[in-house]
Amino acid sequence: MQETNKPGSGFLLIGTYTGPGGSKGIYVYRCDYGAGTFEYKGYAEAENPSYIAFGKDERFVYAVSEQAPPSFVNAIGFDPGSGRVHPVNRSRGDGAGMCNIVVSPDGKYVITSNYSSGGVIVFPIADNGSVGPEVQHISYSGSGPLTDRQEASHIHCARYCRCGKYLFVTDLGNDALYRYNVSHDGPDYIDESTFREFKMAPGSGPRHFVFDREGNYMYLANELSASVTVFRFTKGEITQVQSIAASRTGSGDGADIKLSPDGRFAYMSIRENGDDGIAIYSRDASTGLLKAIGYQPCVEHPRNIEFSPGGRFLFVAGMKANKVQVFECMPDGSLRDTGRRLDVPSPTCLIFTGGEL
Repeated sequence: MQETNKPGSGFLLIGTYTGPGGSKGIYVYRCDYGAGTFEYKGYAEAENPSYIAFGKDERFVYAVSEQAPPSFVNAIGFDPGSGRVHPVNRSRGDGAGMCNIVVSPDGKYVITSNYSSGGVIVFPIADNGSVGPEVQHISYSGSGPLTDRQEASHIHCARYCRCGKYLFVTDLGNDALYRYNVSHDGPDYIDESTFREFKMAPGSGPRHFVFDREGNYMYLANELSASVTVFRFTKGEITQVQSIAASRTGSGDGADIKLSPDGRFAYMSIRENGDDGIAIYSRDASTGLLKAIGYQPCVEHPRNIEFSPGGRFLFVAGMKANKVQVFECMPDGSLRDTGRRLDVPSPTCLIFTGGEL
């Protein structure tokens, strides 16, 4: 895999589940992006910070506290030179099971996805980096055919398209993608009058997605069907062009999906109850289509996966293994286990300084 120019070192921040595993919150490591090595620097205390995101200039980190109501968004100060972290504030959200967070492209809002209560909440970011009280809350209803997992709406993530004009929301419980325009002039940041629903295959359980760098294709990881759905994206509209299996056994739960920085390969984490791994695909940039080319076993219960800046290494958060595993990305798209592990209690989310927000 050809590397992009992201030499040197930076920091890896790891979100976790706290509780029985002994985690304190968000862990900070200094990383050498060329060698794939790391050094522990400290932690920021937070309750169940299962998903984290940098603010626009990487001076602040925003984290959900995934728990029963009330849920909270945490603002944490971050020094990009030393890696030091300090609490700023937290803001209460009227929802349950905040499981995902994204910062708006202009850095003025955070949007949380609430799995248990089925909604998204918008919080403003002040000039000092703190998070204000919620200013918008959208709730959803619906269900799917798998009654043990789809008895109600379960929002799993919200993300922007590359142009930043549209916000997409996944609903695992209702087998749906929702789309909105965002507004900088109207009374609400998410313009609910522009709501559009795209139905997915019954029982698929859409979870996470990513756009290619050019913004022409969307790649959706389906949790319940352990598959990837590929869409062509044009002016806010999505058209399905492919559905392809990720699990090699036909079972398991899909989790995260990422494209290599050069756009040539796609990777999806699969939790297989004994055959956990990363499904590997080659990608045709002109058509967006994927081709399965491999499956790499990995640490138990892989959640988030993330490339180090430059794309030389893929880090895998093994929640039940209490480890983060480091793979080297080979030119043919395969993954080589470097043997390096970070011992972290219940890791769930990985973000790098100098990476994509």
